[in-house]
Amino acid sequence: METNAFNQKLNRYVLNDQIVYTGFSSFKDAEACAQKKGGTLVEVSFKDGNDNPQISDEAGLIEKKITLLCICR
Repeated sequence: METNAFNQKLNRYVLNDQIVYTGFSSFKDAEACAQKKGGTLVEVSFKDGNDNPQISDEAGLIEKKITLLCICR
């Protein structure tokens, strides 16, 4: 089970044959996870009250270094 810096369980989603983790404690933690797993940072959005994330860059969270998401594999 993957956890964040506060030992809280990360959320895991599969999107287009890629694994996306959410729930990181900080941008730095998301970067470390992406590097460890050979993945990249992405922004996702949850639209229309849906619990299924969509990869997006509309809020510019990565540029602002406030993303808490990473994509792996």
